[in-house]
Amino acid sequence: AGERTASTREKAGRGLRRPLGTEAVPVVVAPAKVSDVPVYLSGIGTVIAYNTIDMKSQVDGVILKMNFQEGDNVKAGDPLIIIDPEPYQARLEQWQAAKLRAQAELDNAKTNLWRYQQLATHDFATQKQVDNTSALVEQYTADVAEDDAKIKFAQTELNFTVMKSPI
Repeated sequence: AGERTASTREKAGRGLRRPLGTEAVPVVVAPAKVSDVPVYLSGIGTVIAYNTIDMKSQVDGVILKMNFQEGDNVKAGDPLIIIDPEPYQARLEQWQAAKLRAQAELDNAKTNLWRYQQLATHDFATQKQVDNTSALVEQYTADVAEDDAKIKFAQTELNFTVMKSPI
């Protein structure tokens, strides 16, 4: 029976032996503390944004600046994309100049109409001259109204060169 005990001890001791070349692992003790611990998860899946928007430009042009990167949080009204405004600014100024020209022609036609009306009362001008000048006043009034509409449209296009976040 004594022999049996020795062989059992030898067998039990064999499992406790360390492989050659390995050292004992030191244990360090530190006090416990509360702090934020970053948690990293990795996995396969799809990430979907809480809110997304699809934007389409109302005008064509060269993009000068993008004020966001994909995934950025944006607020309503933030300017996101700047399109080159120069062609649209030039078109606006062109229509503003056309309106000034049409307004000058209208003012001149109104003055001439007043003159012809005064002259016609004394038979120094014909009714045809009064009628022609009256028609010019109407034409130039329409030209000024048309230029106002073109200016409004050009201003709208110019405003669309800054694309803002709708949300």
